[in-house]
Amino acid sequence: MKPHHTWAGVAVLLLVAPARSAEPRAGHADNVYAVALSPDGKRFVSASEDNTAILWSLDKLSYSKTFTLTVPIYDIAYMPDGKQAVTSDGDGKVIVWDLAGGKAVQTLTGLKGPAYSVAVAVDGKLIAAGGGEDDPTVRVWDTATGKEAFKFAGHTKPVYGVAFHPKAAVLASSSSDGTVRLWSLNGGKRRELKGHTSHVYRCVFSPDGKLLATAGHDKTVRVWDTAKGEVMAVLRGAQDPVYTVAFSADGKWLAAGGEDRNVRCWSVPDFKPSDPLPVPGRKPVYAVVFLPNGTQLLAMCGDHKIHRVGK
Repeated sequence: MKPHHTWAGVAVLLLVAPARSAEPRAGHADNVYAVALSPDGKRFVSASEDNTAILWSLDKLSYSKTFTLTVPIYDIAYMPDGKQAVTSDGDGKVIVWDLAGGKAVQTLTGLKGPAYSVAVAVDGKLIAAGGGEDDPTVRVWDTATGKEAFKFAGHTKPVYGVAFHPKAAVLASSSSDGTVRLWSLNGGKRRELKGHTSHVYRCVFSPDGKLLATAGHDKTVRVWDTAKGEVMAVLRGAQDPVYTVAFSADGKWLAAGGEDRNVRCWSVPDFKPSDPLPVPGRKPVYAVVFLPNGTQLLAMCGDHKIHRVGK
């Protein structure tokens, strides 16, 4: 069936330095699993299985700093001030990095085994992470003290996604056990959202917090009403598992990427699909993020590169 919406004049650009600049740098050497855009929209950070996180300049399309560990880095997020970023890694550590100095300024521990996901609260006072096979819990730390503030148990398999609600004291998590959970941070009701029939990878709230989108191994994106805890839409079209989801900053678009090597977009709130945006390199898409213009996205891929897709 022909999609209802089409992004006219779509261009697909490999994220490298312009021809007039110096030779493009190689960037990552393995799968790129995560990306986060800075609060001012001028920079972004990426995380990879090659044990590095990289700080990039968006306007120059080149990187300025590399942060290196001895284990894969599975997720990354910005702190609200844009001066620090937070990573989660294969050792179960959550590390806060000073981006200007290139140094680790805080290490949060408690998870056993890998930490597959990380998120920062809107005010920067809390950091959450999701654990792996050995410890499928969700941990939350107080950034002021570095101490664990919450430990949420309930998932039975790895927690691939965590996300803070932008306006309420709620944390979402998505797991390989096929469930999505909403955890109250003030002693309120906890909810389990069921609908996916297999692993659930990333989860993300809409900017107003009214919606939660989840990416599934069952080839669907599900959109949930966060107030009611009910599924609003099941978005199909992907030919293979979906690994990542992202809302645009204005909340008018939802994007997803996965094993079928395309970025797919739906308008919100009617969830009408646009034409798929194929990604160069023909490798799985592990993470996407909208750029400030709202019509382009960065796609992190299995070809070890970062691509820009859209108008």
